[in-house]
Amino acid sequence: MNKLASKLIEHYKYYINTKLTFTISRKASISTTAFLELVGSDICRPFPILALEGYKYFITFLDFTTRWLEVKLLRVRSEALAAFRDTKAFLENQSKSGSKIRRLCTDNAKEYTSVAF
Repeated sequence: MNKLASKLIEHYKYYINTKLTFTISRKASISTTAFLELVGSDICRPFPILALEGYKYFITFLDFTTRWLEVKLLRVRSEALAAFRDTKAFLENQSKSGSKIRRLCTDNAKEYTSVAF
């Protein structure tokens, strides 16, 4: 078995062993009524193995009203602002009523707390 295959097996063993089991409530804990009223975002930790073209992270954007989920691949965490701007422009262009993102819910990672954001 080669080195890459060994790393992949160890990677998947880790995730299988740390899998959480719990019940998911289907009731919405956050109530929103309008498209883009509340958008959540998070950046994942780095992948143990680089994806194609050197992508190491991904960022998600979720509209809590419609459950629209957008996933963008990032090479470095500093690309988060560009990914947000692209997603913001896309979602606001898709809005028939001209809605704008009202609130962005994040975990306050350093990428989200920069002055540019």
